[in-house]
Amino acid sequence: MLFASRVAHIPGYRCDGRLLDVGSGAGQYVWAMRDLGWNAFGLEPAMAMSEESVQGPSPFVAGWAEQLPFAPAQFDCVTFWHSLEHTADPRAALEEARRVLRPDGLLMLEVPNLDSLQARVFGRFWVHLDPPRHRYHFTPPALRRMLQLAGFTDITIRLRPSAIGWEGSIRISWTARGKGCRGPWRFLRPIGLLAAGLEQMMARGGCIEATARPAPIPRMLGGEIPASPPRLSVIIVSWNCRQARERCLASLAAALKDIPSEIIIADNGSSDGTVEWLSRHAAGVRVLSFEDNLGFAAAANERALQELGVRRVSSPRRGKVSEARRAHQRQFWFRRLQKWRAGGEATISVLKRKYGLGRSRFRGRDGTRTWVGFGVLSYNLHRLVTMG
Repeated sequence: MLFASRVAHIPGYRCDGRLLDVGSGAGQYVWAMRDLGWNAFGLEPAMAMSEESVQGPSPFVAGWAEQLPFAPAQFDCVTFWHSLEHTADPRAALEEARRVLRPDGLLMLEVPNLDSLQARVFGRFWVHLDPPRHRYHFTPPALRRMLQLAGFTDITIRLRPSAIGWEGSIRISWTARGKGCRGPWRFLRPIGLLAAGLEQMMARGGCIEATARPAPIPRMLGGEIPASPPRLSVIIVSWNCRQARERCLASLAAALKDIPSEIIIADNGSSDGTVEWLSRHAAGVRVLSFEDNLGFAAAANERALQELGVRRVSSPRRGKVSEARRAHQRQFWFRRLQKWRAGGEATISVLKRKYGLGRSRFRGRDGTRTWVGFGVLSYNLHRLVTMG
């Protein structure tokens, strides 16, 4: 039975998909994913599986996250559910996950949030400050940076509330002050739930959820990396435009002849011989050759969403577009989705002014979410009062 807190941790199903849960503990998540059709495995340093849980060949392996006992590109999904903070070297563990993931694989993880509201409130009594079991702690920016250094891209960071974190921290704090068994234990659950809701509204959730994919590894052709940084780096994104690329390089050669510079071409899987031509005729140019077309901005986003099964994507193209594209954007459903988006932004603006949220202490992306959350809460409370 999959416990409720892991319902959001179910990756999209893949036929014959292979999943590795690093730090699998007693193995509930592994068995649950097997029940859902995944060929799931668990890695745990301290193997203590009960006999009744292991039926037939065991899907569990003893080992360390920093040295996974698997060949490269073996898994479609690798998960770390509150296990990355236990590792001796988190970056090495993530690099190992990158190694065993397939090129289109998915990394999913969750760790405590050192920048959370509960961590700030309880300080040294925060339940997740648990050495030597918890060796490392992360903030959202630090986790994003570590994922990038480990070779991941398409990184998504979310903050999740943690009622358990509040309950455990209250217990530790109350006991440390000598209150013993006289603490308000029976009120812990409602207090924890209320506090978790508050930290979510303030965008200071107790846990960090992250997903990421392995960054594509390009082939490096031609040109050596300069010993010292050049004054100018020219980066060209290429896809099936060999003739234009020849003229472009000739023009750049004339313009940059007196400037210490480098030229880097990132080729997105061209099929017109661009890479072969560059390898023969552009010796001083560094070429990053990707197997797939990584695309550009809105067009790439729209194509990626459609490949994921989204039937209707309303992403307007700016500037000069073809007649076919103009006809596509004139369709009723396309225009209606655009009005819905504009209407949502207008509703938020009205809420802000109606309930005195014209100015906000909060800044940045997380601050915007907090500000919108307060506006929606105020609106819902007002509706409840007027309906009564």
